[in-house]
Amino acid sequence: INMAEGEVAPKDGAVDNPAVCGFWASDGGECHIFEDKITAQLTYEELIGDGSERLHGRLEAISGSPDAWQASLMILEEGQGPWYGPSCGPKPEMVGDIKVSLKKKSAEEGGAWQLQTQVKTEDDDDWSVPVLFKPLED
Repeated sequence: INMAEGEVAPKDGAVDNPAVCGFWASDGGECHIFEDKITAQLTYEELIGDGSERLHGRLEAISGSPDAWQASLMILEEGQGPWYGPSCGPKPEMVGDIKVSLKKKSAEEGGAWQLQTQVKTEDDDDWSVPVLFKPLED
C-alpha cells in the first residue's frame, strides 16, 4: 500500500465505516457496536431483560452490501467475557442471527446516520421487521 506521509495504514479487520461504532437507541432499547479489543472484530452487544444478560455477536461484512453486517448471537451473563475459543470454556449456545446496516437520512431529514437491525431466532424462518436506532448523544 502506498501511504502518504503521516498516514496510518488501517489494521486488518478495520471498520470500513466508523459511523457504525457507538451506542445506539431505539424505542425498544439500546445497543453498542464496537471493535473488540483483542480481535479488532466489529462486535454487537445489547442488554436484555433486567440487564444481567446481553446478546453478543461478532459482525462480519455482508458481501455486496456496503455498510451491512451479520452476526450469530449468543447470550452472555453479567461479568462474562466474550468467547474467544476453547481456552474460554465451552462455546455459548447460539440463539439467533442479526443483520445490521447503516442508513443515511436524506438532507431534508437532517442527514444523520441511522442503524437498522433485523433479528432471526433459531426458531424463525424469516427475519423480523426492521428496527431503527439513532445514535445516542455523548
